[in-house]
Amino acid sequence: MAAGLTLAGEQHLPAFAAALADAVLAQTGGVAPDDALDSDGPLGIAELTLELAQRLQQAGPWGQGFPAPLFDDVFTVHETRVVGADHLRLRLSLPGGPPLNAIAWGAAPLRGQLATSVRVAYEPQVNSWRGMRELQLLVRGLSPA
Repeated sequence: MAAGLTLAGEQHLPAFAAALADAVLAQTGGVAPDDALDSDGPLGIAELTLELAQRLQQAGPWGQGFPAPLFDDVFTVHETRVVGADHLRLRLSLPGGPPLNAIAWGAAPLRGQLATSVRVAYEPQVNSWRGMRELQLLVRGLSPA
């Protein structure tokens, strides 16, 4: 869909640009368009499994022009801790679901700003460690719910 407009004089352009930017931020929940993520939607508790993460891993390779599936939902935060220099490990759960491990690279500065409920954009992944395989959420976006 296209639209057009005419401003009555170039002197009005800065005020118009500022008002337009404010309107866009209001419509996008304060997220700048460059920071917006395209989500494939939420997954139910029964769908968010290690088996799904394994199938997605096998369906790759993912990369530029062919991004990995990205899902989002509102999670309860049970625990957060900083790992490494600036990464955040979280324990999250969907309502009625079990706690899940999640990792958010470079997100340690957000730790003090997180509420008990957050919207998370994530990729389900297989975490292999010491011979064990478990579901882990790779956090791509994190914001207050």
